[in-house]
Amino acid sequence: MVNKIRIFFLIVLSVTSLYAAGLVNVPLDYWGYEFLDRMEARGVFSMDLNTRPVSRYIFADFLYQVEKKQERGEIRLSRVETETLEQLKGDFIDEIKAIDPKVFIKSREKHTLYYSDSTGFFYGDVYAREAVISKKGEQYDPDLLISETTAGAIIRGSVLNKIDFYLDAQNMMTRGDDVDRENFNISQGRPIGKVGENVYQDQAIAYLYYGTHKINIEIGKDEIAWGPGYRGNPAISSNMLPENMIRFNLRFKRFKFTKSS
Repeated sequence: MVNKIRIFFLIVLSVTSLYAAGLVNVPLDYWGYEFLDRMEARGVFSMDLNTRPVSRYIFADFLYQVEKKQERGEIRLSRVETETLEQLKGDFIDEIKAIDPKVFIKSREKHTLYYSDSTGFFYGDVYAREAVISKKGEQYDPDLLISETTAGAIIRGSVLNKIDFYLDAQNMMTRGDDVDRENFNISQGRPIGKVGENVYQDQAIAYLYYGTHKINIEIGKDEIAWGPGYRGNPAISSNMLPENMIRFNLRFKRFKFTKSS
């Protein structure tokens, strides 16, 4: 394993002389993937989206292709699709401007924290959500009523304009019926611990990226999904928990090679 890491890292160092921002991945549950799927189905671009996640730069490049084809009159977007495109452009403004500084973008997506200077940049966001699951009726025995409260934080950025980093840490508290379970076996899902009447689950994704958009290496804990479909991919399902990995990516035009260990 050590030798493989050393070889991959030496390869990246030897062929990458210029750093390229936007290497961190777009999370699998990001809502914008549905827009790209729609555009791919319409033949706007031909890049295979069955290997996910894709980097922020690649995602931005797809958006740029949609923008240019709309400007040239090669495709027509509905009002809703146009508004969705503008919102996505605001979220990927740094990556799109790196592709073409002349692209007009109405506004930058708002973030809790943002800092940028000549040595790098930093984004920080916090999030929270509440879900109530209720199953009542003759078809359920017993009835089920639980609440799930999730809170987390995401940070991403660049260190010295050489290494991209990403961290998403979250904790979920569940209360209600059927919350007596505990699990400390990672092969059976996320660890679950019980404190009083509540059960807690936590999960974190954290990794570093180095390289360019054509050849790069990722080291850390990340998620992955290979194959068509959203829930039951025949290759690697998106339901899998994030895994510790070393991932080597090589892209040449429409071809992509990925090696994970």
